[in-house]
Amino acid sequence: MPIDYSVETDAKEEIDIVVPKIGKLVVKVVGSRGQGIAGADVTLKGVVTLKGATDESGVFEAEIVEGSWTVEVEKGGKKASTTATVSGGEVSEVELRLDIFMSVAGWDVSMSEFLGLIVLIIIIVIVLFIIAHEYSTWRTKRLMKVVKPAA
Repeated sequence: MPIDYSVETDAKEEIDIVVPKIGKLVVKVVGSRGQGIAGADVTLKGVVTLKGATDESGVFEAEIVEGSWTVEVEKGGKKASTTATVSGGEVSEVELRLDIFMSVAGWDVSMSEFLGLIVLIIIIVIVLFIIAHEYSTWRTKRLMKVVKPAA
């Protein structure tokens, strides 16, 4: 990453070097309930392209050269992007929201997908109940034909 910065120092001394053209970018990825999204892929495009992933709290941090950066995030097919301006020696923060309500068995679902899944489960339970009831009725009728009451 070109930063166009140089400094001369005496190698005998212990010093801290602060590069004024480097800033910190903090990317927070949240879901539709405001929860942090862990494992979201983050791409920063600017002078160079950097890639990484969010931690358990949905945060990705990078120390990068100042300037304008395009921030893209993706998780489970859901994407969001924005532009961030990083200033040297400062911390810039951006928050991106993905349409993820929750994760079900490793599948990231939106609120509508979650409700659809609940409706599907209810329908399956009703159909199984009807099938079991019809089978029970059929079995009872069949047994009644085989077993005749003694007269």
